[in-house]
Amino acid sequence: MAGEQPPVSVSRAGGYTTLIGVVLLLAATMLHPMEAQPNDSAAAFAEYAADGFWVATHLAQLAGTALITGGLLTLSWKLRAGRAGAWAVLAGAAAVAAFASTGTLQAVDGIALKSAVDRLASAPVESRAAAFEAAVAVRAIEVGLASIAAMLFGLAVLLYGIALEVDGATPKWLCVFGIAAGAVTFASGVGMA
Repeated sequence: MAGEQPPVSVSRAGGYTTLIGVVLLLAATMLHPMEAQPNDSAAAFAEYAADGFWVATHLAQLAGTALITGGLLTLSWKLRAGRAGAWAVLAGAAAVAAFASTGTLQAVDGIALKSAVDRLASAPVESRAAAFEAAVAVRAIEVGLASIAAMLFGLAVLLYGIALEVDGATPKWLCVFGIAAGAVTFASGVGMA
C-alpha cells in the first residue's frame, strides 16, 4: 500500500521509543525523593514539599510512559495482520488504558499532591491538622490510581506476552517472561489496592 511504512521501520521506531521511554522513566524515578518511609505521611509530605523538582519529575515520568506506550502500540501495529492480531489489539487497548490511568495518576501525584503538601508546609498551626488530612486524602487517591495503573500495565504486558507466543516469531522464553512479568505487575497492583 502506498505510503505505508515497512514493518522493519515500525519495529525500529517502536524499539527506539520504548528504549528512550524506559531510560527517561528510570532517570525521572531516580530523581523522585524516596528518603522518607512512604507510610510515614508526615515525613513523606515534608520531603515532597521540599522538592523543587516534584512536578517536573512527574511530568518526565509521564513522558517516559508515553514513549513506552507508543513502543507497545508499534508492536500491536506490527502484529495486527498475523495470527496474533486479536491479542495484539487487546494488548494495545490495555496499554492505552494504562497510559490514561498513568496520566491521571501523575495529575494527582505530581500536581495535586504537591499543592496539598505545599499548603500543609505553610499552614498556620491552627490549620495544620485540616491541611494534613487533606494531603492524606489526596495521597489515598494517588495510591488508588497507582494500583489501577499497575494492574492495567500488568495486563498489557501479559497480553503482549500471549500475542508474541501466538505469533510464534519470538523466543518462547521471552514470551513466558512477558506473561510472568505482566502477572506479577498485575498482582502488585492488586496488593497495592
